[in-house]
Amino acid sequence: MCLTAGTLASALSCTAQSTKHSTLIPALKLTQTHFYFGDTETIVSMKGVRINNHGRMKFVLVAKSPDWVVNVFRTDCFSH
Repeated sequence: MCLTAGTLASALSCTAQSTKHSTLIPALKLTQTHFYFGDTETIVSMKGVRINNHGRMKFVLVAKSPDWVVNVFRTDCFSH
């Protein structure tokens, strides 16, 4: 993955919700503003990656270990 104009927002611990209890997962959060795509937030950890586009594309990309299957969906389209 290549984030060309990204700025490092913070290194943080994200909370992963479980049905039994919550656990902390060390992760890196990157934010980026692009002239076409708009604001994008990327969260990367050893267990997964999530890219939230809050700009004009309005998509979410997620993948998690161990298989790293990538799923992309739009947050503004609710047709099935």
